[in-house]
Amino acid sequence: MDSFYVELPPVDSDDPLFRHKTEILDQRSLAFRFSVSGADSCVQCESHVDAMLKTARILNLNEIEWYFLEEDEFGTITFRNELEALNTVFAALKCVKKAKEEVVALNLLIEIVIQKFRLLEAADNVEAGISCDGDKESKLLDWARREGIESKLDVAVFDGFGRGLRAAVDIAVNDIVMKIPQHLIISEDFVDNTDLGLALNDFEGVIGDTKVLLWSMRERHKPYSMFAPYFASLPDSFNTGLSFGISALQVLDGTMVLEELMQAKEHLRLEYEKLFPELSNKYPSLFPENQFTWEMYLWACELWYSNGLKICFPDGSIKTCLVPYMGLLNHSLHPHVTHYSKIDPESKSLIVHAARPLNAGKQCFLNYGALSNSHLLMFYGFVLGRDNPFDVVPIDLDLSDSPDRLALIEKANLGLSHMVRGTWLIPFRIPSRLLTTLCIALMDEDEARSLTFSPKHNRDRGNKRNMEEEVGLVPSPYTWDGQSTTSFMEICITVIGYGACDCLE
Repeated sequence: MDSFYVELPPVDSDDPLFRHKTEILDQRSLAFRFSVSGADSCVQCESHVDAMLKTARILNLNEIEWYFLEEDEFGTITFRNELEALNTVFAALKCVKKAKEEVVALNLLIEIVIQKFRLLEAADNVEAGISCDGDKESKLLDWARREGIESKLDVAVFDGFGRGLRAAVDIAVNDIVMKIPQHLIISEDFVDNTDLGLALNDFEGVIGDTKVLLWSMRERHKPYSMFAPYFASLPDSFNTGLSFGISALQVLDGTMVLEELMQAKEHLRLEYEKLFPELSNKYPSLFPENQFTWEMYLWACELWYSNGLKICFPDGSIKTCLVPYMGLLNHSLHPHVTHYSKIDPESKSLIVHAARPLNAGKQCFLNYGALSNSHLLMFYGFVLGRDNPFDVVPIDLDLSDSPDRLALIEKANLGLSHMVRGTWLIPFRIPSRLLTTLCIALMDEDEARSLTFSPKHNRDRGNKRNMEEEVGLVPSPYTWDGQSTTSFMEICITVIGYGACDCLE
């Protein structure tokens, strides 16, 4: 039978990790083009899919996943990455299928990928929700349909999540989950064209971000607003970290999160006081004092922080927007929706596709991004516990007084900005990039000056076994033509000083 090729996309040249991904792909000799015989067996097709996934995982790395990736890791990296990799392979196979409908091996490849999607369902442990038939939700649903929103999801209540959206029917990979017309997407441009937006053009210092907050505060109280059913469906309190009460703040006492919370809240208070009461005095009909209190301003901030989505418009501009109905999707590390941020220029709608299958009655999840627990707590009011792979503690080193060590770090392309896990996944590993940097940072100047750097493979990944043999230190992606006196304990003490107190277990 005829052979055919499956081609994965190259690394996007605009990708911030373009160089790093390219180097890893080259080092691992991973291919983008795969030759498949039409008569290949199921076992051979499994091997093809595994090879495609190895490439696709690298293509879909985000910054945190790249930083913690070690040279001996070839399998699943995170759920997010695996889901994106499967979708990359699935899309490539679908492109071939248009021209090769009857090739048995191609159908086998597609079925293998679909089966891998199904295996991801093991991560779902959310029970089917109870229908949410409240007056506010019913009016929201009626309004959404009248305004042209199409959705295969309905509103339900889930234990531990509150309101969310569940599948009304079985949904397959790449099915359209919902379509939201562009005229319902609330952005800075939308607000600029309202009477409030035009009035604020004469008020010095009011930028787009502030305009949408003020517009949301006013719109919340307008009974005849086009968006009245949407605003009526929003909670009276979002319970994010910004509005935590005394008891919650006491739990955070002594943590950096509390300090960040207090600083953020103080900043918002100062911004509010720049606006009021001056705006109410100048435009009393637009900004009545009873509707533009500090509490209302904080509510609007929480609304945009917790519900705002980055949307790409047809002109290429990217704006933070409120997207009615879609905002009911809850966050998960195991999402069903991943790509949702670009408005389709033909239909003038935001079209949301399913990234994996979803059974009727199950909650549909979104992923808000690679966010740490402290960020989730401050702006969304919850944390994900110990399994959040994006919960990291940044480490910024200062070697400005050590030019020789700094030069060595720069030559090794390591940089001074690093990170450790904020929650300890098992097994716990200190990143090789951080360990290697600390090896240099803890050397004395004479040792750094005399040391010759010699990467074994390339600037980002090398031979860890040689590092152990030549330097006598912990594994690292770099080797050195010389001997280092830096001790493993010195490095661990340095990491512990940044909060990695469990790293020696």
